[in-house]
Amino acid sequence: MNKETIKSVTLVSLFILCIVLTGQLMLSLSTDRQVSTVQAQIVEKTYDMKEVFSPQSFVLSFGGGIYTQNYTEENSKIWRLAMDSLSDAFADVQDAAQLESIEPSRWNELAKGRAVRFVMPFSMTMSDIQTMLNLDVFQFGEDIKINSILLSTHVPDAIYFGNDSEHVYFRLSGNSKASEIAQKISDIERTSTIEYRRVEDLFGLSRTTEANDAPENNSVFPITSMRVDFINITPEVDVTASDDSALKSYANKAFGKQFNFVKKMQDVDGSIIYLYGYANKALRLGADGSIEFTQRLESGTKLESLSYKSALNLALDYVDQYGGAPASLYLSDYSKSEDADKNTVYTFDFAYKIKELPIIAEGTIKGDSIQVTIVGNKVTNFSRRIFKYKDSFMLDIYPRALTINEVLERNSAIIEGDYEKSLPEGMSLSSSEIWVRILSDISHVELAYYLETNKGYLYPVWKLDIGEYTYSFRLYDGRVLRIQKN
Repeated sequence: MNKETIKSVTLVSLFILCIVLTGQLMLSLSTDRQVSTVQAQIVEKTYDMKEVFSPQSFVLSFGGGIYTQNYTEENSKIWRLAMDSLSDAFADVQDAAQLESIEPSRWNELAKGRAVRFVMPFSMTMSDIQTMLNLDVFQFGEDIKINSILLSTHVPDAIYFGNDSEHVYFRLSGNSKASEIAQKISDIERTSTIEYRRVEDLFGLSRTTEANDAPENNSVFPITSMRVDFINITPEVDVTASDDSALKSYANKAFGKQFNFVKKMQDVDGSIIYLYGYANKALRLGADGSIEFTQRLESGTKLESLSYKSALNLALDYVDQYGGAPASLYLSDYSKSEDADKNTVYTFDFAYKIKELPIIAEGTIKGDSIQVTIVGNKVTNFSRRIFKYKDSFMLDIYPRALTINEVLERNSAIIEGDYEKSLPEGMSLSSSEIWVRILSDISHVELAYYLETNKGYLYPVWKLDIGEYTYSFRLYDGRVLRIQKN
């Protein structure tokens, strides 16, 4: 081969190589643009925040020391009326001074009367509440946080807000739906079959708390047991399905439709993993039905900060894209902080319910089913474990469910041991003194469903909050499934 021929071949090879490299560069840029376009579209769609604004539970007082904490459609009707009352009240606010402080004794008086108390899933500011109601925010002071909202039929022209952990309470004029809420309470009273009593009254704490100048405990306990079915479930994602179009659909949402730099792998447990570039982005579709998307940011990256409302809207868009929102989805917690690069970091947690009971997911920090982390204006982590109702069943080996009192008795050693750890160093108390404190520090009890890893069904549990600990006990034998230190 002569020199001219070699030159020609070399030039042609270089030309072809240029075309290939240019094509790959253009495809790479195209893919990046598509991903950027997906990110840009995220903030354009606006969601109704009220759809995920919901109490953790509802405590209805019928007066005379009788309460209920039911799990029926009537609850959502009352909450819709309450949201209307809240919206009207906030719309009429002219001055922050309209939020009046009240004494704990007044709150206790109202809580014992004919009223409905909404126990919120996390401590929230008044600004948070206004945002969730799609209202313009009126600043009351960011240091005011509440975890309970109370509407009393005895005072129909006011809404009450409480922080039960700090024992501070407030009054705001309003409640345009008072008569309708009072009628709903009467309707529930006629059909309710499960009675609750205040922890304060049930265990005779009033004499002890008065002697120690301790605040009253308005938490309520059911005085009978309740049978709850087990639930068979099916996962949203099936990585074993012969048709993988659903998996590809999730990958398209994460990376766009070009996969030049996307690698697909299978984990040892059968999970499918998609990696983009040098693992800058990853999508894991779990064998357990979970979805997790992660995006790595380079150190030193400075991003535009989002407001709480915009960040929540972005989080809801990811929920919508990756499977949609279950009808019962609600915001169960959120936090705001800064990273090392001074970027604003939001973490939103969402929970949902099956047959009116919330799901506690094993293997998650807080037990919630969806978590979204946003750094600046980008989602860096999205995890989702949602399961669909299949059918229900009952095990004949359990003749009846345990009451919460029986569960406390069976787990007294565990609970007492945990509580002792939280006492100030050097403090020594007798077992009876510790139990007075434990009962006084019970802040919430409710029925829930527990999702164990790799189980195809949900187990009914008692969820109990005591001081800085949250417990999940199996309803039919009392065995502890989860202990979380808050």
